Amino acid sequence: MTMESILPFAYIIIFPGFLFLAVYGLFLQWFDRKLCAVMQNRVGPPWFQPFADFTKLLAKEIIVPDAADSAMFRSLPFFAIAAVMTALISIPVGRSALFSFQGDMVAVIYLL
Repeated sequence: MTMESILPFAYIIIFPGFLFLAVYGLFLQWFDRKLCAVMQNRVGPPWFQPFADFTKLLAKEIIVPDAADSAMFRSLPFFAIAAVMTALISIPVGRSALFSFQGDMVAVIYLL
């Protein structure tokens, strides 16, 4: 099978899966908040509250302080995520790690 024949199947199967996971995550957030409210003898949020929170989060603007370097301020969160992902490939899952060397645990502790 070539990539051209696999691509339509990927669009049909994978994209709805990601969409389902996003909606399911919002549902679980609502369910968790509702369950905590019931345990505290409160009413809890309506069913659309996670969607409203997500929309509000998308509408927020990024405020860069005047004294900060704009490029560094915007790029350092990506470097932080990259450090965590690099540490994750050094942790053995199964038989051996994907990326391993003599001092890998020292590097994992440093990166985390």
